[in-house]
Amino acid sequence: ANHYIAELYRKLGKNREAERHYRKALSLTPSEPMLLNNYGVFLCSQHRLDEALKQFLAAVKQPFYKTPEVAYDNAGLCALQIPDETKAEEYFRNALRVNPRMPDALYEMADLSFKQHKYLHARAFIQRYADAATPTPQILWLAIRVERELGDKAAAGRYAKQLTERFPTAEETLLL
Repeated sequence: ANHYIAELYRKLGKNREAERHYRKALSLTPSEPMLLNNYGVFLCSQHRLDEALKQFLAAVKQPFYKTPEVAYDNAGLCALQIPDETKAEEYFRNALRVNPRMPDALYEMADLSFKQHKYLHARAFIQRYADAATPTPQILWLAIRVERELGDKAAAGRYAKQLTERFPTAEETLLL
């Protein structure tokens, strides 16, 4: 109950109350992986990044955690805020080891690869994303930029067509 009331307070922006209930829940069930992950998300949103990473890593160590890739993905997102791209990449790769079709981690790896000028790697992650999930404006815009860097105007055009047809009012379409 404390875990869920903490989540409610977090969503309402009542951070002090959320913190109190997370701590109470952790005192009662210190190895509950979903609680550890959610508390990590809360801490990351409060820019308490090192504390958040500890919670995510504690969550993935729990043997009965059904979705450790979620905690790894959250750890990656939190590491990006530090910013520590090396750690973020490690966490996203761990998420993909657990679930090779995790769209969020695939997108983040494609984006990191793009920023590192590793365009072929970025393309590969985008292709894997396409096999795993329905495209979003963000992944299509990234795909356009990757293909432009690789000099494949036809592929960039196909992604641009998808973006404009599927998401005519998206911010990424306006950037196009």
